[in-house]
Amino acid sequence: MVVMNTDPSVKKKILLAAGALLLITALICTAFGFWFAKAPCGTIVLAYHSINDVPFSESEHLFTRPSEFESQIKWLKKMGYEFIFADEFRQEKGKKLVCVTFDDGYKDNLTQALPILEKYQAKGTVFAATRSIGMNEYFLTEDDVRALGESPYMHL
Repeated sequence: MVVMNTDPSVKKKILLAAGALLLITALICTAFGFWFAKAPCGTIVLAYHSINDVPFSESEHLFTRPSEFESQIKWLKKMGYEFIFADEFRQEKGKKLVCVTFDDGYKDNLTQALPILEKYQAKGTVFAATRSIGMNEYFLTEDDVRALGESPYMHL
């Protein structure tokens, strides 16, 4: 059985205590929210395959439109992320690092992704499947691999 006290001074004390509890909770949440916003979340690794407007296989989930890729790179740059190559991978407290990778070695990594990386001075790393080099018109050729190797914004 609950007994309600109708004494105004008791109600006032209960309201003051509840208000103080809410204020303390709000301060704690704000402090933790600030800390979490400033805390490092680790290095982000973004894995892409093909950067192309038109999928050339049934695996559409492997394709990213160049406009979407550019929007993502632009946003990361705007948010203050530092782009690193895969061989520079590290975790640094307080630093916002991102490692952009491309799997398989599609030709559009050179023709579509590289110009966007250059535009935003962002780094990327291609993990080319060596058996696929020169296999067909969708994969990098040996000359393409050399061209990527000469770029300051792309590692193989």
